[in-house]
Amino acid sequence: MQKQIEATLAESRVQTNLKFRVDEDLRRVVVSVVDSDTGETILQIPDEAALAVARRLADTGTGLLDQKA
Repeated sequence: MQKQIEATLAESRVQTNLKFRVDEDLRRVVVSVVDSDTGETILQIPDEAALAVARRLADTGTGLLDQKA
C-alpha cells in the first residue's frame, strides 16, 4: 500500500495530504490521498468498489460463493 501511495505522490505535482479513517461497518482502515487545494480525493485504498464488495460479503456471511456442499 505504501509503495502505491508513494508512486502516486511522485507522479503528481500537487500538494497532498493523507487521510486515515476506519470504515465503521467493516472496521477496516481506509487511506485517502487528498489534493490540499481542492479537497479532491486522488487515490483511496481500498477503493469504493472493494469496500462495496467487502460490505456485501459481510452482509451475506457466505463468502464469494453461495453454494451448499
